Amino acid sequence: MSSFRFDLFEINELCLRRRGVRKTSAALASFFGREFTPLALRVHISPNERNATFFIDGKFEFALHKPFLDGLKQCKQVLNFLVDLEGCTGMDSSALGMLLMLADVAGSAEQIEVVNANPEIRKVFEIAEKTFPVRLR
Repeated sequence: MSSFRFDLFEINELCLRRRGVRKTSAALASFFGREFTPLALRVHISPNERNATFFIDGKFEFALHKPFLDGLKQCKQVLNFLVDLEGCTGMDSSALGMLLMLADVAGSAEQIEVVNANPEIRKVFEIAEKTFPVRLR
């Protein structure tokens, strides 16, 4: 079983701790000039390496591009992809681009199943359905 996690909030917190900053969440908020929302991507690959689940927490946006590509590189033998958006608060157009890259790896968009999308995100997929027909559950 292979599993890894990318969490920009944790990475930034570690960097600040190494610099001696104790109240890291407050420091991050002041650095970014707004409330900082943790951004995370977790990828779980089944023991037989045939199924992969991408868990998105926070906003699914361009900031996840590099971690998403790194996750795709781990999916060489995967046949079925599940994208779990339960923790996803929103998405932008680059998220659809990343899902198109996932469709290229999968062979087609029909090999991708998207689950737990909130009503706002479901609407995005309904609009994009003609060019990007994923299975939405």
